[in-house]
Amino acid sequence: MTNLQIKPCLNTIRYLLFNGFSLIELLLVLSIISMLLTFGVNRYVDYIHKGSLLQAQSDLLMLGSRLEQYKLFNVSYFGAAGSQVSPENTGAPWIFQSYSPADKPEQKRLFNLSILYVSDSGLEYQIVATPIDNKSVHTQKRPSFGRLIYYSDGRKGYDKNNDGEFSATEMCWDC
Repeated sequence: MTNLQIKPCLNTIRYLLFNGFSLIELLLVLSIISMLLTFGVNRYVDYIHKGSLLQAQSDLLMLGSRLEQYKLFNVSYFGAAGSQVSPENTGAPWIFQSYSPADKPEQKRLFNLSILYVSDSGLEYQIVATPIDNKSVHTQKRPSFGRLIYYSDGRKGYDKNNDGEFSATEMCWDC
């Protein structure tokens, strides 16, 4: 660097050290930081919400996989709910965790997993992940989770508008 380039830089540093920042400059910096934090927090909440939803989808698929294993040994899906001592056809499964995220303690659950329906032949099922409203990761600006459903034939649904019904447009997880 030449001496001409160093001199303006030193003058700027001396000016800032001895004169400080004006109130307008400080307010401008604070407003920029607050805007960045606002966008960052919103993105983070969206990220957490999407991650929790993906975890519930994964746990629902794992429950479906366990049901298929159960059927291999028992020829039907009858008795996969309830308990091993007192099996039932619907309700909380005993062959897999009854909550999601399944890899966390039950106190941190966001969804309850259950077997909603087993056909009379015992060869078809519907399983559902129902959100626990008081534990969900949502704020007043974010909608709460909707129910997830998985059918034995591979169909999937997500009740996005949380009205309790699965319309034709809600019969997928990614739409």
